[in-house]
Amino acid sequence: MKKLLKYGAIVIGVILLLAFIVPFLIPADTYKKYIVKEVENRIAGKLEVGSMRIKIVPLPGFDLKEVKLSNTTGKFAGEPIVLAKEISGSVRLMPLFSKKAIVTLDLISPEVYFSTAKDGRTNIDDLLEEKQETGSRRQEAGETASGVFIANAYADDASSRTLAPKPSSDWKVMVAGFEIEDGLVKITKDGEIPLEIKQLDFKLSDFSPDSSKAVSPVHLAVALFGSEKQNFKIDGKLNADLKGKTAEIKEWKVVIGEAAFDLNGNVNFGDNRSAHVELKLPGSNIGSMLAFDPRLYSQVPSDVSKAALNKMPLSIDINGDYADDSVKINKLAVALGGTKISASGSVSTKEPMPADIKATISPLKIGELKSLLPALKAMGEVSDPSMSLRISGPASNPKSLSVSGHIESAKVKYQGYEISNLKSDIRYTPSKITLASLTGNLYGGSLKGSGSLGLVGESAYDADVSVSNIDMSQVPATKELLKGHGTLNVKADGKGTDEAAIKKNLKAQGNINLANGDIPSLKLGEKIFGSPAWNILAGPGIIINQRGLAELRSLDASCKDFSATFSIANGVINTPNVKWQHPKYSVTLDGSVTMDQQLDYAGAFALSRQTTDALITNQTAKSILVNKSGELNIPFNVGGTTSSPSVRPDEKYLASLFTKVITEYAAQKAVDTVKDVVGGSLPNPGKQLLKGLFGK
Repeated sequence: MKKLLKYGAIVIGVILLLAFIVPFLIPADTYKKYIVKEVENRIAGKLEVGSMRIKIVPLPGFDLKEVKLSNTTGKFAGEPIVLAKEISGSVRLMPLFSKKAIVTLDLISPEVYFSTAKDGRTNIDDLLEEKQETGSRRQEAGETASGVFIANAYADDASSRTLAPKPSSDWKVMVAGFEIEDGLVKITKDGEIPLEIKQLDFKLSDFSPDSSKAVSPVHLAVALFGSEKQNFKIDGKLNADLKGKTAEIKEWKVVIGEAAFDLNGNVNFGDNRSAHVELKLPGSNIGSMLAFDPRLYSQVPSDVSKAALNKMPLSIDINGDYADDSVKINKLAVALGGTKISASGSVSTKEPMPADIKATISPLKIGELKSLLPALKAMGEVSDPSMSLRISGPASNPKSLSVSGHIESAKVKYQGYEISNLKSDIRYTPSKITLASLTGNLYGGSLKGSGSLGLVGESAYDADVSVSNIDMSQVPATKELLKGHGTLNVKADGKGTDEAAIKKNLKAQGNINLANGDIPSLKLGEKIFGSPAWNILAGPGIIINQRGLAELRSLDASCKDFSATFSIANGVINTPNVKWQHPKYSVTLDGSVTMDQQLDYAGAFALSRQTTDALITNQTAKSILVNKSGELNIPFNVGGTTSSPSVRPDEKYLASLFTKVITEYAAQKAVDTVKDVVGGSLPNPGKQLLKGLFGK
């Protein structure tokens, strides 16, 4: 037994000694030339190797240094495809006796160049075509596609080549380690900026393509899009079964910039391809995502606080499935600050990739988003709306997607217009937002309507709105002038949402009806009956009741009923048919008010018959002053502004009317006086003569 052990030890020692000596007995250049020749026989490229070393211990393997593979023909002739500072590989010896090949491969500073010309041809096309052609020639010689050449199995003469036997199918292959250190991948398309993947580090350990149980640690780190440091990393476990064509991703930590995602899933890449993915970003911020490419900060608008942007919380939770014909979103949950977004649905992978996705946004924190997106400031004040949406249409053509749903908000305020308890159906296309079945509270009243807002160019809009029980004292255009509650109906359209554009382009038509309203700033009684000329008629016992005149001068501009039609164009609100009814009078007006609150109206004040009878005591004067309906009509104009209107009675009309009344009154007095003197026997021609003396 001792002798057996002794001789065994001697044999092992001799084998180890030969393992050290043999690589030095065979010139390395012989291996190098042979390997280069075999590679170049299979491709239309040129392989260059600076140096090569074959080793037996501690593991059989090789070391290649300064490796270069380049094109020899075509547009890319002479340009490198692969460069590597060092390539080394090894295989464990003892497992070979059990038909197990456990290999290790390391690439130090490899560089891979993939280029595409204008005609679509790439720098590897020649290599692939030559490989296929060479493979055909080999198969004609009797080699199967799975056969392999053994290095010394044939001589240079093709006719004397001997094919190696096809390896047995029960061999097991396992990658003990595959590692890339500081790699570079450069993708160039003619006329476009090259894409570079730098600082590529990759490590795969304990990988067995024939085992469904082996769990392999995976590490990947790269610098993308010109980053000076690695900005995309993966660390996790991979269970891949190449025979069963399945793979399981376990506990992957995917870092994009500084945002760390958790990724789990499985893939079936066989005949019935499918996948399941669970991706989570449990708690991060926008700044951590922007760290992926620092140049993104230069795209941030100058009025956005980068500090606030960095701190904006962000979390993501995605659960989805993929099959050959569709992608199914079981769950999509995104939290951006206080904004919560959830969605589910499916997208077909077949053209035109029809999509059907349901999404909910509740709440949408407009205040937070405005700090990030200055364009949202034009929305005015919006109180955290909530939305439920359905997205459908061809995903391959986003411009054709249809988005419809429902939106609710406690308050929407824009340039003084405020809607509370807003609810509306919504439809979105890339060119327009449409609201339908809109309800809410506007200026104290109940709002119903519809409308749309264009999203392309100078935003075009239209609206058809009805408001019942509206408080006119809250309406910006009339609050300085008109008080009361009633109904407002408006149809409007225009383009541009800033104040100047609204004044210029807004066109509208509608009507207003009020009950128990008021125009307090008009002071109608004071302005209509305040002229001193009325005092002449109000002399003691002459023409009109002095007490009644004093009461009229204190009349307000309240109304039991008020109605008006209006149209808006070129910044002017035209109201051709304004009517209001006071218990003691009625008013009609025709005119306009500008967006700058300037008034320009002409109208008529009609004192009611009952009030007229109480005011005018003289029948002769009444026959001159009142109309056929027994009303006192006084033309007047309204100017000034809505906050300080100016009411001006038609002085010429009143002067003419008053002159006629006084003349008639004087003539009648003269006739009455003469009658008293002559006993009433003055003939009729004499009466007419006296009247003529006073102008009638």
